[in-house]
Amino acid sequence: MKRIMHARIAEPGCRKPFLKAVKLLGIAAVCLVFLFPVLWILSVSVRSEKAVFETALAVKEWHFENYAAAWKTFGFSSMFLNSLVVTAASIAATLVISALAGYAFAKLRYRGSDAVYIVLLTGIMIPQAGILIPFFFLTKEMGLYNTLAAVVIACVAFGIPLSVMLFRGFFAGLPNEILEAARVDGCREAGIFFRICLPLCKPAVATTVIMLFVTNWNDYLMPLVLLRSEQKFTLPLGIARYVGQWNSPWNLIAAGVVICAVPITVVYLAFQSQFVKGLTAGAVKG
Repeated sequence: MKRIMHARIAEPGCRKPFLKAVKLLGIAAVCLVFLFPVLWILSVSVRSEKAVFETALAVKEWHFENYAAAWKTFGFSSMFLNSLVVTAASIAATLVISALAGYAFAKLRYRGSDAVYIVLLTGIMIPQAGILIPFFFLTKEMGLYNTLAAVVIACVAFGIPLSVMLFRGFFAGLPNEILEAARVDGCREAGIFFRICLPLCKPAVATTVIMLFVTNWNDYLMPLVLLRSEQKFTLPLGIARYVGQWNSPWNLIAAGVVICAVPITVVYLAFQSQFVKGLTAGAVKG
């Protein structure tokens, strides 16, 4: 009888290592599914043109010269600069507009502010393809067609709704007592925003920068419609022109994709700690 009792007591404890092993195997399988495309691109980028489709991940001969060849073949010097200008300018403009708008919607309440905020958020639901034609004619009428300024304006227009939502959420979480104390001390609204609110919202800034950088750096549709000269092509658009119907240098294209992913990785690592705080902010109330 005692043995049966001991066996029943020990049975739940025996299940824990088994369940833990199953969970770890499941996590490993999911990670492998997500990492496989990355590993495949990395392996293809160092293969010869003939060995591109020979194996899935194994590499027989390493050709690191593909990166230099891709940089020279695709003309990365000008395209890299164009992408950097478009991304940096659009992020700077979006941050300024979104931070000010988010502060206004969160702390400067006025009649109809909620309605204006809801109308602004509808921009999140509008896809790029839905306004391509009117935006194309608008840029031609303004004389901005085939300029990087047109791409910057498009990126800012699509980045503002989500960015305003993020900043409004962070500013709304700041205690009003701090702002009132600053007003009593004679601080103006501009001083409250730049000296108090903005430094406290570094996680929001980091989260917005990473999201905008990934979106604008990888944008393909808007540059495709708004740019005509190859000298003004961005990286995604420049690489795509080498994908042919009958033949494509897939090893060089893969190397170009890896080069394009380096700035995104650097930006994420630079803002990683603040980005994690931005994602978890408001999850736990003290």
